[in-house]
Amino acid sequence: MDSRCGAAVTGLADAHSMDGRHAAAVDVLERHLAVDASDWIHVKLGFVHMAANRLPDALHHLQTALSINPSNENAKRGLNRIDKLLKGGDGDEEEEEASLQYGTGGPLFE
Repeated sequence: MDSRCGAAVTGLADAHSMDGRHAAAVDVLERHLAVDASDWIHVKLGFVHMAANRLPDALHHLQTALSINPSNENAKRGLNRIDKLLKGGDGDEEEEEASLQYGTGGPLFE
């Protein structure tokens, strides 16, 4: 697979993540960072780390995404979710969970 093809990279990462293979999804996305360190790659990494309950790593990538693009709504939603989890929220709201896991338009988000 050509690591420069963002759609293929994110599709593979989505497939890994949906199957619970978060480490494989992180690996694919981190390799892609070398050719595309965009805000959306960092947000995808943030959501994968969040799904794997690695909140410090999720926080790092979501904050990086916002430093690249301060208007990134997916990064803001992810940071709000982490804030709720850190404050002891149970995170069982189905709609919010679906939004964070799959985003708008497809797995993890488009």
